[in-house]
Amino acid sequence: MTEALQTCRPVEGPLEPSVSPLIPARALTFEKPAAWRAPALSAFVKQHHYSKACPPGMHWFSAWHGAELVGVMLFRKPSLPKTGAAYGCDLELSRVVLLDKAGKNSESRFIGWALRWLKKHTDKQAVISFADPRFGHVGTIYKASNWHYLGREKGHGTRRIVVDGEWLHSKTAYDRWGMSGANLIAHLAPRKVEVVVCPPKNVYRYALRANAGINRRRRGAGDRSDAVAASGGREG
Repeated sequence: MTEALQTCRPVEGPLEPSVSPLIPARALTFEKPAAWRAPALSAFVKQHHYSKACPPGMHWFSAWHGAELVGVMLFRKPSLPKTGAAYGCDLELSRVVLLDKAGKNSESRFIGWALRWLKKHTDKQAVISFADPRFGHVGTIYKASNWHYLGREKGHGTRRIVVDGEWLHSKTAYDRWGMSGANLIAHLAPRKVEVVVCPPKNVYRYALRANAGINRRRRGAGDRSDAVAASGGREG
């Protein structure tokens, strides 16, 4: 399951001299790896994603330059049951990670390859993804991949627990340690633990099936989900 296309990743920041010149995008191949590779792919995400965390995955995808792994993408069940119901989706694009050496427009092509695979080989209806404004992510790569913008995340944002630099959803932290808030901070001492209230994220949805519809909400005048595809941004 490989195809000569390009790559994608959410790591922000300028390229360092050590990663120049960029790998030509069409020199990269994409594949749907075997399940037994998941631990290695998870380790790659934890090393290179800004959150330093990787949730369990349902569908993994990888990007390669020859024998070198340069990117990983992860789809999972919606993080919370209400997420699927609220946005009419049965998959969540949770991680898109590529090395800085990946070429221009790589993310949108990597995502496109994975969506085509899901459409052909699964019965999933629609995918949801969230762009985090805390890291300057507004959804450029989703616009470039013809996703539909649904506005900001419903509610008042989410709470994250940061343990020694690892960002965890509050539910994930509770599942792991059986407590939260001040009790968790005391339990994990002297480890560094922070509780961070994050602003609502930008929400994007992609319908894999024609009968899955376009949106669950009417787009506002300021939304640009149907705008001309932007050049591939480094988001995820």
